[in-house]
Formats: sequence, structure tokens, C-alpha cells
Amino acid sequence: MDALKTQHARLVQLAAEEEKAALIAQCRRDDILLIEQHKRRAIFFREQAQILSEKNR
Repeated sequence: MDALKTQHARLVQLAAEEEKAALIAQCRRDDILLIEQHKRRAIFFREQAQILSEKNR
């Protein structure tokens, strides 16, 4: 149970880091593909955290 909570927290943290990276890249006016890649990773991590959360119920 604790391992699932830790994994969930890590996935949420990774999603937040990717969202932050997307914002930083956008402010630096980096390539749109790089920005979108960060956003897609954030979505992936959030979805994985959601799946893990549903399994934990």
C-alpha cells in the first residue's frame, strides 16, 4: 500500500515537473515541438497516476 502511494506521489511530481519545464520552454521561446513534448509527458504521468489511484481503491 505504501509503495503504491509513493509511486502515485512520484508520478504526480513528474507531471508537475514536466508542466514546469513546458512553461519554462515556452518563456524561452523554444521550439513548439519541445514544448508539446513536455506537455504530453505531463499528461502521460497524470494519467498513470490516475490509473494507479483507481487500482488502489
